[in-house]
Amino acid sequence: MLEFFFKKKIVGKNGHEHGLKITKRIQLEIVEELLDSSRLTFDFYLMLILSAIVVTLGLMLNNSAVIIGGMLITPLLTPILTLALGIVIADGKLIWRSIKIIFISSLIIVGVSLIISFMFPVTEYNLEIESRLISNIPYFLVAFTAGLAATFAWAKKNLYAMLPGVAISVSLLPPLSVVGIGLSNLHLAVARESLVTFSLNLFGIILGSVIIFSLLNFYKAKKETQKEVLKEEKTGQNYLS
Repeated sequence: MLEFFFKKKIVGKNGHEHGLKITKRIQLEIVEELLDSSRLTFDFYLMLILSAIVVTLGLMLNNSAVIIGGMLITPLLTPILTLALGIVIADGKLIWRSIKIIFISSLIIVGVSLIISFMFPVTEYNLEIESRLISNIPYFLVAFTAGLAATFAWAKKNLYAMLPGVAISVSLLPPLSVVGIGLSNLHLAVARESLVTFSLNLFGIILGSVIIFSLLNFYKAKKETQKEVLKEEKTGQNYLS
C-alpha cells in the first residue's frame, strides 16, 4: 500500500501530479528556483534585514501578529532547503555554499536585533521572548514537520500558496533575534538558550527536508544541480563568489 502511494503518479483534474513522484524537468526547475531564491543578492539582504527589524520589534512589543509578519517575509528558509538538497545529492560545493549563506544570514539577523536592542533597551523579558528560550522534543517535531511541508510545497507547484503558512510554523528568525536581545543586555545565558532553540529548529527542518528530497528522488538530478552551482560560481551570480 505504501509502495503504491510513493510510486504511483496520480493526476488530478487541474493537471497537477499528486503523490511523491515528479518529473526530471520539474526537479531541475525546483533546483533553479531554490538556487535563485537563496543567492546573496541585494533583494535577499534587504528582505532579511527588514524581516529581522520587524521580528525584533515584535518581540519587544510582545506582539505575536507583528512577529508572524516578519517571519512571512524572511528569505532564510531557502538556503536551508538547498543545504538539505546538497546533503541528498552529496554535493560538497552546494553544502558549503548553503552553510555560508545560513551563517552570514544568521549574523545579519543577530546584528540587526543587537542594534535595535541598543536603541530600545529591553528591561524585562516578556512572554514572546521567553518562549524562544524553550527547546524540547515537541518544538523539534514542529520544525521537522515544517521541513517536510516546506520541501513538499516547493516541489508541488499547486501547493505554493501553502508556503506562507509553513513559514509561520518555521521558528528560525525569532530565536536569532532573541540572541541579539540577550547579547545587548550581556545576558549570555539568554543568548545561549535561544541559540540552542535555533539550532534545534534548524536541524529539524533540514532532517524533514532531506527525507522529502530523498523520497522525490532528487539524487537523479545530481549532475544538473552540480552544473548549476558551478555555473553560479563562474558567472559570479552569488556575492559569495
